[in-house]
Amino acid sequence: MRSMDATGRRKRSGRPAIGAAIVDKIECGALARLRLHTLVSTLTQERTVGEACEMLGVSRARLHKMRDEWLAASAQSLEPRRPGRQPHIPTEQDERIDELMRENERLRRELYLARERAQLAAALAEAGRTSDRLNPAHLGKR
Repeated sequence: MRSMDATGRRKRSGRPAIGAAIVDKIECGALARLRLHTLVSTLTQERTVGEACEMLGVSRARLHKMRDEWLAASAQSLEPRRPGRQPHIPTEQDERIDELMRENERLRRELYLARERAQLAAALAEAGRTSDRLNPAHLGKR
């Protein structure tokens, strides 16, 4: 026979429930944490709906809508999915980044070629001046 507590309920074995304090482990903003903590505390009966409305400064209808939206989003996140990484669908921004990267690479190549041409032209000009000084036909013209 199972043991009962003072209210006539069966005592639970195992760890005690931590209630709304579980929200403290979740990374989120302060307002989201307050809202989530308050909603969880209504589900765990740590706080009444009226207390939750007062705490958040919202009407009962708004509180119920927030709770329904939160539960629907939570249920959606628990739906089975295909295993593995989800395929990446490129956005307009991704396409623009790719386009800019290709343009950047093209401009880098053009700059490299322009510098090489300038070096080659300078080397040829220097070689031309050197060959003029050594060419005997030019010696008499000075």
